[in-house]
Amino acid sequence: MEPVSIKTTPLEKLLAIFATVVCLTVTVIIWWSISVHQSIWPLPGLYFIELVTLSLISTVVFVYSRGRIRVISWIVAGILMAFAILGAFSIGPFYLPIAVIFTVISITSDIRNKQPLIAHIGIGLAAALIQAALMLLIIRWL
Repeated sequence: MEPVSIKTTPLEKLLAIFATVVCLTVTVIIWWSISVHQSIWPLPGLYFIELVTLSLISTVVFVYSRGRIRVISWIVAGILMAFAILGAFSIGPFYLPIAVIFTVISITSDIRNKQPLIAHIGIGLAAALIQAALMLLIIRWL
């Protein structure tokens, strides 16, 4: 069986890069404004590092990968969505557009490349549930 070659449009690449730049910018701005009033470590600092790192990884995989590893964009979209929803009363809404961008480019890529959309949505939802459970566990523990 031949490896599947998944193609990415220039618009999808641009949107992935844009989402990561926005994620980094929003995170730096929020980090600076929060650090004036409270300690960043361990939380929310670890969340900020997680979000930027995952956005960057997703963008690199989305822009350069031609194979099945592109499911990472679904995992990142789910994690970002969970963070945006759980943080809805604080900084979560700032990350919602980033989650939406990764979700939209993942959907359009799956449809165009005839990938298993329902399975990938399930993977994104599973990642969101795991992220939410870990966040609630860590918040309760700390």
